[in-house]
Amino acid sequence: MADTTNAAAEQAGIPQLDFTSFPNQLFWLVVFLVALYAIVSRVAIPRIEGIFEQRRRRIEDDLQEAERLNSEAAALEEEAAALLEQAKKSAGEIAAKTRAEITESQNAAIADANEHIARKAAESEARINEIRSEARNTVVEIASAAAAEIAAVSLPGQDVSGEVSSRIRSRVEAA
Repeated sequence: MADTTNAAAEQAGIPQLDFTSFPNQLFWLVVFLVALYAIVSRVAIPRIEGIFEQRRRRIEDDLQEAERLNSEAAALEEEAAALLEQAKKSAGEIAAKTRAEITESQNAAIADANEHIARKAAESEARINEIRSEARNTVVEIASAAAAEIAAVSLPGQDVSGEVSSRIRSRVEAA
């Protein structure tokens, strides 16, 4: 037992620094590294590559979606601009049409007013002519009666009333 305690006492240092056990330690180091490499290369790296591939695909899909949405937005913007331009054009046409209708309505109202005024003027003119004619006839009658009375007083016994009436009528009509 004394031999084992002496051997243990001789090996009292750190076992990793014992040069006699280096080949054994190197063997296990190589085995461990090969096993670690096999596990990492067969399990961890494919999973990491899968995650990277998923991220790459997601980024590409997001970029494609962004490009699609950008093109849709551009198309919608162009469509909105076209609709706005069409609305402006339509509004201009409606305004022009409304102006034309208002002008036409005003012209029709003016024409109706002018026609009404002309009709009233013609009626007034006819009424004035009628009043003039009646006034002339009244003047002729009054003048004839007055002349007949004057002639009867001035020329007693002579009937000159027909002659006086005809002369008064011819003078009034000539005027």
